[in-house]
Amino acid sequence: MRIFVGEHTDTDPGATHEDDWLGTDPQAACTLAADLNRAAWHRPNALDTTVRLRFGAVPGPMAALIHLTEVLVHGTDLALATAQTHFIDEEACRELLTIMQGMDFDSFRRPGMFASAVATSDDAPAHRRLMAFLGRDLAHF
Repeated sequence: MRIFVGEHTDTDPGATHEDDWLGTDPQAACTLAADLNRAAWHRPNALDTTVRLRFGAVPGPMAALIHLTEVLVHGTDLALATAQTHFIDEEACRELLTIMQGMDFDSFRRPGMFASAVATSDDAPAHRRLMAFLGRDLAHF
């Protein structure tokens, strides 16, 4: 989140992707990142900007969708890995999946981003359908 804030606000995030962002107090580090993130997106005209990402510059609305994907998908990854599925926002997963299915998503299916979709049942919970669409194999969860 801190790197995204830096890219979104054209400021130095203070570290790189590979650095230890959590330090000795992971909860405080996450709280700070969330607070900075929320402030960045609540700035006037935040969606009217162009955001530089590792793969190129994108308009504010697309940056918001990419960032939502990062937060929601990695949060779901963590909830699944730690058997805390009660923290998963099924409605947000359903909405994001609907948005992604309505766009040309193939350009995002490349190494380091998303794999090919994995088969899942239509009656699976929204988070499982979203993760399968993004190429996550949830057979072990």
